Amino acid sequence: MENWGISIIVPAYKSANHIGKCLFTIQKWSYNFNVEILVGVDKCEETLNWLKNNLCLLKSNIRVFYFNENIGPYVIRNSLVLYSKYDDLMFFDADDVMGTQMIGSTLLTLKTYDSIRYKYYNFIDGTDYFDFKNLTINNDFSHGVFGVKKKVFYELNGFQPWRCGADSEFKERSLAQCYTCCNYEIPVFYRRLHGSNLTMNNDTGINSPLRQKYREIMQTKRVNNDWSNPDKLQIFDNIEIK
Repeated sequence: MENWGISIIVPAYKSANHIGKCLFTIQKWSYNFNVEILVGVDKCEETLNWLKNNLCLLKSNIRVFYFNENIGPYVIRNSLVLYSKYDDLMFFDADDVMGTQMIGSTLLTLKTYDSIRYKYYNFIDGTDYFDFKNLTINNDFSHGVFGVKKKVFYELNGFQPWRCGADSEFKERSLAQCYTCCNYEIPVFYRRLHGSNLTMNNDTGINSPLRQKYREIMQTKRVNNDWSNPDKLQIFDNIEIK
């Protein structure tokens, strides 16, 4: 029998100011479904302490994992998939806010498709995400936030262990290997814009040397039509569970 439900994996670095709203909205809209939330704290004591001090205010379907090295969001995602209990996965970001339809739409769509990506609203940190005067609809589909069947994730050996851009590589690799993806046209979550976003900070931002390096790797893959998987699922196995 299918293990029906969804495991939502949330990497968290310097997220103490945002993760409460993230987790609250995931739980708010998960009441009709089987949902577990796996939070991976990427060697940030401030975020870990916030979770320790506030988990009592949240429901019991949250599990917190502390990574004692700063390894980046993609190896955290790879690692936490091993602890997930449901057949469907969603990757979500600790600074984003979940909308009403996201969980139900994902579970329904993954009955037919191998993965799902979403439209979303942008809002600037410090403004209210529910105030539509402050929102803009992103015209692209999400890269880092998406749903996927766990079976497919394992078949692809997960994410490359990059510091940024590995979600885009995963998407292109999965499509090149003929896995199906639904691009869901209705915005279903709210993306918070702030200076520490992977796409905005100096180290991993859109114009950073590191991201340019990964773009060049991707372009080589396209030219050579070589979308081979990593040799194995690359994980970090020294996890302290809190």
